[in-house]
Amino acid sequence: MDYWLGSWVDTGNGAELWNYSGSWSLVDATYNANTINLSTTKDTSSVTVAVDLSALGLSVGNSFTFDVYTTGGGGSDGAIDALSDDLQTIADWGNAYL
Repeated sequence: MDYWLGSWVDTGNGAELWNYSGSWSLVDATYNANTINLSTTKDTSSVTVAVDLSALGLSVGNSFTFDVYTTGGGGSDGAIDALSDDLQTIADWGNAYL
């Protein structure tokens, strides 16, 4: 996995984009400058996260490996939902999704 898009929707809505190149680094977030047009919207059954293709080093027609996780807004909340997993990914907020 090259990029990690994370969002929280319990209060305030927000998202982060992370890139892996030997280690994970924060590219940008909705609470930062947000120069990559990162956004989240939600309803009762879905979450939509959007970001500029260029933020992922991509252009139209490129492909890449990715996953999307959602979690609560707590500092130690684990990923409750992952795009790559049809089931809830952890049993408790404090658990880590591996």
